[in-house]
Amino acid sequence: MYFFVSVPSGDGTEGTTTFSIEPDYLYQISFLRSGDYLGMYLRLVVIGGIFIWVIPNIWIKMIFAILFIYLSVFQMMALYQHHRTQMWLDLYPVNPGLKQTAVIGIIRKLGYVQAFAFTFLFIFQLEWLGTMIILIGGLSFVWAYIKLYVKPKLDKV
Repeated sequence: MYFFVSVPSGDGTEGTTTFSIEPDYLYQISFLRSGDYLGMYLRLVVIGGIFIWVIPNIWIKMIFAILFIYLSVFQMMALYQHHRTQMWLDLYPVNPGLKQTAVIGIIRKLGYVQAFAFTFLFIFQLEWLGTMIILIGGLSFVWAYIKLYVKPKLDKV
């Protein structure tokens, strides 16, 4: 969202200055600095990675990979409600659709990063079938889950 402000310059003429309010930045900083979301995400990635690394059965590994991707994406939905009690955010006329798009973008990126991290674990273990299934299945799961569950759920809020 962009706002235009008429600002007098030093030579007596008026110029136009543009500044923007980006909800993406707000939610990214909230994810990184609140402590709850980043810690939870990293714990789920590490615990899921440990399960993938130590379980010998490839099919059980893939189930755990998808399960932990699901848990991470589901837990990050709470980020949308993180600033609901702060009145200073209501001073900026930001469309709620931009907020929703920002949160969905962050959740999508986090899900994709986790799917790639789990894919690299399968690569390091030289399990090529698991690598392909988790790469394609993990990315598809994140896309479908956001499209079919997260977006409709946030539309209701």
